[in-house]
Amino acid sequence: MAGRRVLLIIDVQRGFIKKGMEKIVPNILSHISKERFDLIIQTRWENYMGSKYETALGYTAVGNSAQTEMLITDYSDHVISRCQYSCVTDKLAHLIDKEDVVFVAGVDIDACVLATLYDLWDGGYTFHVYKDSVGTSAKGLTAPMLQLITRNFGKGCLV
Repeated sequence: MAGRRVLLIIDVQRGFIKKGMEKIVPNILSHISKERFDLIIQTRWENYMGSKYETALGYTAVGNSAQTEMLITDYSDHVISRCQYSCVTDKLAHLIDKEDVVFVAGVDIDACVLATLYDLWDGGYTFHVYKDSVGTSAKGLTAPMLQLITRNFGKGCLV
C-alpha cells in the first residue's frame, strides 16, 4: 500500500519568524499550491508557566499570545499544540503512518525541526525537508543545520 503525502508545518508562528526568515511563509504556501498533499498538519509551540523553557531558558510567551499566532491559516487538517522540542507526540503518531511520506517545513531548524527529524527517523518514518522552507532566528545556523541534516539523514532528505 502506498502511503500518503503529508505536509508537517512546524511552529510557523508570529513570534518565531525573525529577520531573514521572511521567505518561509510564501515558500510553504507555494508548496501547498503547487503540490498535492493528502494531509496537512501544523504544530504550534505553546509555553506554560513553570516550564523548563521558562525557568532554564527565559522564554516568557504563554498560551495564545501574539507570539503563538499561526501565520499559515486555512490549509491545515490538524493543529497540534505542545510544549516540547519534538513534534512527534502521541497525537501526531495517530495521524501519520509508517507508509506515509512526511514533508517537513518550519522553524526553528536548530531546535524543534531537528528534534522532530530525529524522532521521525528513530520512529521509522520516511521524510523530506523543504530546504527553502526551514530556518532559524539564530544567525548563521541555517546552512550548517542543513549540512547536519544531510549528514545524519542522507543526501535525499533535502528537497
